[in-house]
Formats: sequence, structure tokens, C-alpha cells
Amino acid sequence: MKTFILLGLVTLCSLAVVKGLQCNVCVIKLPIIGCVKGKEIKTCSANEKCQTIKAYFGNAPLFSKLNCADQGPDNCNVSKQVDNTFGYNYEKTCCAVDLCNSASALQLSLLAGFSAMITLLLNLS
Repeated sequence: MKTFILLGLVTLCSLAVVKGLQCNVCVIKLPIIGCVKGKEIKTCSANEKCQTIKAYFGNAPLFSKLNCADQGPDNCNVSKQVDNTFGYNYEKTCCAVDLCNSASALQLSLLAGFSAMITLLLNLS
């Protein structure tokens, strides 16, 4: 009987360890607006991390993509310039905590910043 209980506990513990990382998924995420296409939460494979890809035109953010990605060097912590003429850049970052690839706090702070700027400009007029 003790053997069955021990076997059951070991099985439960191993199931908890095998559970995959949960990541936000969004095919197109726009600054301030948020996800406009393909929003979901996905359980990644064992060898994947949560990934965020951010695209910029110069220093201005264009859009982001959220997903699971392999931990390879081409998928995490990459910053590349795609086109020197137009200044289109992208960066890839990865994280390994459930739902860590969300930028909702950043979106809220940007929205608050824009609201404050508009209020200031209206008061100056």
C-alpha cells in the first residue's frame, strides 16, 4: 500500500514539472491599442519560451508579435536592422515565466502619458 501511495505522489510531482509554460499569443499587437488579431493564451512545448517580437520604424514602434519560440540564438535576445534605407528594425526577446510576454503595463503607461500630454497642450491653448 505504501508503494502505491509513493508511486502516486511521484506521478503527481512529475506531472506538475512537465506542465508547459503559458504564453500570450498575438499575431498583430499595435502600440496603445493592444492585440488586434489572434489573441490567446498558449501552453508551449517543453523546449520553448515566451517570445516577443517588436518592430520599429526608426525609434517609433510599429507592431509586436507574441508567441512561443524555441530557445535558439536566433529567437531570443536578438536585435537586427532589416533595412538600412528605411530604418525598419526588429528585436526579439524571450522570458520563462507564465504570461511574461505581455506589455499591458507599458501600454497603460503610454496611454497615460499621451493623455497627460494632450491635456497639457489643451490647457496651454
